[in-house]
Amino acid sequence: MSTDLRAQADADWAALEARCIRRKKGNELVVSEGVGRAAAAWPTSQVVSAALARVVAVSGTAVADTAMADFVGLDAGLRQFQSGDCFTESRVWSARRRSVFYDDNAWIALNFIELALLQLHGALPGDPLPAITQARGVLHLLMSGQDTRDGGISWQVGGNTRNACSTAPAGLVALRIVEAERAHGGLPQSDHAELIAFAQRCAGFIDLLRDSRGLVADHVRSDGRIEPSIYSYNQGTGLGLSLQLHCVTHDEVSLGSAQHAAAASIEYYSADAQLWQESPAFVAIFLRHLAVLRAFDGSDTGRDLTDGWLNRLTAQARDPSTGFYSRGDVGRYDGSVSLDQAGIVAARYTNSWPADLIRFLC
Repeated sequence: MSTDLRAQADADWAALEARCIRRKKGNELVVSEGVGRAAAAWPTSQVVSAALARVVAVSGTAVADTAMADFVGLDAGLRQFQSGDCFTESRVWSARRRSVFYDDNAWIALNFIELALLQLHGALPGDPLPAITQARGVLHLLMSGQDTRDGGISWQVGGNTRNACSTAPAGLVALRIVEAERAHGGLPQSDHAELIAFAQRCAGFIDLLRDSRGLVADHVRSDGRIEPSIYSYNQGTGLGLSLQLHCVTHDEVSLGSAQHAAAASIEYYSADAQLWQESPAFVAIFLRHLAVLRAFDGSDTGRDLTDGWLNRLTAQARDPSTGFYSRGDVGRYDGSVSLDQAGIVAARYTNSWPADLIRFLC
């Protein structure tokens, strides 16, 4: 990572930390959306993801210990959302009704399993078993939300839509658990066929959502109609699910599906305004999965798109008075200031990861 690129990533993290991260008891860190307003589980999960990306990017530097302490503190703060094996939308002591969203839980589980994979392969210290166990606990919830008709997973417990944003990440959780437990070598693998079948049903639902351009629509409504909105993170997790199916099962059709999905989404997002107008948090997830595909097949798929978006953010969107990205008509996620900044931080740091670790991005 060049000095300038590292400095920008560090500055973006510092802005996020100053505005949105608060210390609670002991080493516990929590995410806020400003004075007096706690962040929900979904933004919090992406701040944790950004913190993990930072840990890997600064490994071996003078700030490595600080980065690890920040990640550990944020992971501890995440437990305020935990109820049994699952995580609620708001902190468990909140006066608000505590809804449970399947997609929130999938993002959290993907952080767990990414940490485990990095530990298993020596990139980070620690025993990977606790993180695998935590991801396993969440997976039970995710599997319970799968519709037997088409393989889609509800957006929230008790909901009546089946969404790409919950289904593809859930399938990825299952496959990454299989990958981690195979790499561990000392864990039972008796239910791996069940986990793979679950992920295959998830992939079938994602294929059901693909339009004539090969792009993944947002969700299936309660009446069976497809809501056709296109979002970049659904394209990323969709192609990521296909790629991981290939990695786990060696199915060549799944690899072809991932590559075709990447090509279709890159064509769509190469139009000037498309990527720019989406939430940076969504874009960061999309770019993450393009990076994993590049690491797998040695291609340059999506590299220009990634570099162009990050460079444009710096040139046009950054507000120097806050360090946040709110200018130049860049897209934003309504209801959260932490989420988009976290996505940008994660994208910048993971763009500098060693090539041999990119494949563990979840």
